[in-house]
Amino acid sequence: MLDAQSIRNIAIVAHVAHQQELCK
Repeated sequence: MLDAQSIRNIAIVAHVAHQQELCK
């Protein structure tokens, strides 16, 4: 099970990856 910190970290990584896709 993921704790709040892990969920936050995953959300940040997913957000950054999405931003990079938009910038291509």
